[in-house]
Amino acid sequence: MSTEIFSLDIIILYINPVYDEIKIKTINNDAKSFVIYNVLVIKVLEGTLSEDKKIPFKQYSKGIYFLKLKNKQTIKFIKKII
Repeated sequence: MSTEIFSLDIIILYINPVYDEIKIKTINNDAKSFVIYNVLVIKVLEGTLSEDKKIPFKQYSKGIYFLKLKNKQTIKFIKKII
């Protein structure tokens, strides 16, 4: 009889829609690097998460973006201009 180990990785992106920065909360710290794509699947930003897990996003135009983390999870978010 074998034992399987499952890893539960919950990621929360807040505030959505995004205004100035993307804030990420994770259960474990597996997600260290990220890539952000626009709806045309063009890479607009790539980097490593800071200690406070915030990604500055003020300079980008409004639209729909996808955040892909190192652990292969993808989250859709909206950039909104006030």
